[in-house]
Amino acid sequence: MFPQLKAVATLLVAQAEPEASGAWPRADLFLPVVMMLILYFIWIRPATKERKTQQQMLESLKRGDEVVTNSGILGSIADISDAILTLQVDKNVKIRVLKSAIAKRIEEPKAKPEEKAQDAASKAQKS
Repeated sequence: MFPQLKAVATLLVAQAEPEASGAWPRADLFLPVVMMLILYFIWIRPATKERKTQQQMLESLKRGDEVVTNSGILGSIADISDAILTLQVDKNVKIRVLKSAIAKRIEEPKAKPEEKAQDAASKAQKS
């Protein structure tokens, strides 16, 4: 019925058959292994390191630390239990959050040496 289609299909099948050559017998496995290694070093390994540093930060939290939750709430730690933190967000306003909801600890910005010298000079002038 479709003689030309049959001829094209025959040519495609003939091209798809592997040629007998002296190529490496496991060459078809080489590319997927290389892709998995690249995926590991670009995606999985950095995520594991980030998870480990986040866990260390959560374990080192103590009362009085300023933190930010994943939802953006700022507060200082008023109380710590196993999995729950009590954050003081304002005077007489405390909320309880899961420890895993803490995104990061807020650290005080370190003053530059120039600013320290200016602060010291201004304090000396005031005295």
